[in-house]
This record gives sequence, structure tokens and C-alpha cells, in this order.
Amino acid sequence: DIFRPAFLLQKELKSSHWQNYCELFKKMPNNPDEIIFVGNSLTLLFDLSVFNNKKIINRGIGGDFTQGLILRLDEIIESQPAKIFFEIGINDILAKIPEKNIVENYQKIIATVRVKSPKTKIYIQSIFPVLLKKTVYISNKKANREIISVNESLKRICLEKEIVYIDLYSNFALNGSLNPQFCRDGVHLNQPGYFTWKKLVESFVNE
Repeated sequence: DIFRPAFLLQKELKSSHWQNYCELFKKMPNNPDEIIFVGNSLTLLFDLSVFNNKKIINRGIGGDFTQGLILRLDEIIESQPAKIFFEIGINDILAKIPEKNIVENYQKIIATVRVKSPKTKIYIQSIFPVLLKKTVYISNKKANREIISVNESLKRICLEKEIVYIDLYSNFALNGSLNPQFCRDGVHLNQPGYFTWKKLVESFVNE
């Protein structure tokens, strides 16, 4: 734990990749009653057309952190969307951002939405488990232990603030890691994984 790659956060938020997506999103038109899926690469790669709902839009950016989401949140809520589904935090954990910071960032995100877009219904999706190799910055066991801890904090926040918490973790975990039948590289989902995700959130999208 001597080496804490939190520099990955600053590197990502200064990257042309992250900034180009932000600029692209700013140019996109705002529509009434939008349903927005917000997150990192897991959300970005989610083909939301499977819901067959033109109101649904994707605001995922690969490699994004909770801090990055705070920085681009105004653009996301500018349309006063009907619903927002948040999925963010795994990159924070893999970069060893302290849980306290992650939870505080979630609280800032929720507070900002409630002040600036009070009619928006917020859905917090739990962080997915991972199945990591030994060559990464953090061990698989430690990462999944922290994922469980952050998810418990998110669940508690949702209960306190009367926000819908969607437990994705339990449906994707096997023996404390990401079920290999749902992933293609230990972090990102394959087609069966996305099919399962869709089934888990479909009722909330349509309610």
C-alpha cells in the first residue's frame, strides 16, 4: 500500500479522452423527460437501445472517477431529467482512492442533483465485483472487500435519503469475485452480463 496510484485520477481528468467526451455531451441537445445512465466504461459500453426507449441516453465515460462525475454533473442535469441511474466508483477503488472520499463524492453528487434538478428521480446502482489478475495495483481480494464496503455505505446513504438502491453486486458475484460467465476481462461485462444488468434495472426504467 506504499504505492498509491491516485495520480491515475488526475491523469484521467486531464486526458483528451475524458475532455472530448465532456465537450461532445455539451453539444448534444436536451430533451424533456430524459432518462440518463451515468458512469464509467461499464455504462459507456451498455447498449441502451435494448430498452427500446428513445428517452434513454448514455453519459458514460471510460475510466471516469466519482470526482470526474462531479465536474461534469451540471451538463448531465441541465435538461432536468426524469431519472438518473448512477454507476461509478470502481476506478476510484482500483486507484486506491479512500472509501471516505468516494462516499463523500456520492453525497455531493446526490446533493447537487437534489438542489439543481429537484424533480429528478435518483437511482444508485451498486459497484460491480471484479475478477482481477495479480499484476494490477490492488489485489483481487482487497478490491472486492472494498467494493462490498463502499456498497454498504451507498446502501445506507440511499436508505437515509430515500433513494432507490439497486443491488447489482449480489447478482454478479461468485465466491467473492465477478462471476466469469458475466465478464470478458475481469472488469468489463460480456453480452450475458449486460443482459442480466438490463433485467435488473428494467422495472425501474419503466416505472
